[in-house]
Amino acid sequence: MTAFKLGMGLFGAFTVVGIFLIIVALIIILRFFPHALSLLYKPNPVLQIPPSLAWVMTALSLLVVGPAEEYLFRGFIYGGLLTIFKGKHWISLALISAVLFAAVHLYYVVTYGVASAIPLIDLVTFGMAMAMTYHLSSGNLVVPTIIHGIYDATASPA
Repeated sequence: MTAFKLGMGLFGAFTVVGIFLIIVALIIILRFFPHALSLLYKPNPVLQIPPSLAWVMTALSLLVVGPAEEYLFRGFIYGGLLTIFKGKHWISLALISAVLFAAVHLYYVVTYGVASAIPLIDLVTFGMAMAMTYHLSSGNLVVPTIIHGIYDATASPA
């Protein structure tokens, strides 16, 4: 239960950091690309599913996508980096794993163009929260997996 509270706290804290960074990025983007905000309203073809299959995607997000991504990015990549560097520089290593996590979602760039910085910032801050949860709960993959699965299952399909 302590690991779950820690994970939810870090998720909340990094959500606030993410919102701040997104506001700053949005101000900068709109300064140079005033039309960019309209790009965020475009539906993402990767995430478009018929309403009749929404329950299937919800179940897959909760039971497959969240756990698989956590195993890969927190367990294998971040855990591997922690092992290689013997636990030193764990915050920097968390950032590396978070950036790699965001990088596999680069399909956002195709859909949203310059405005893709917004969801990518969100992904990096989410990845940081999950990596730090993993690290500070002594390598507990269950907690980030549950949080990630619920996050994906309840996310907007935009």
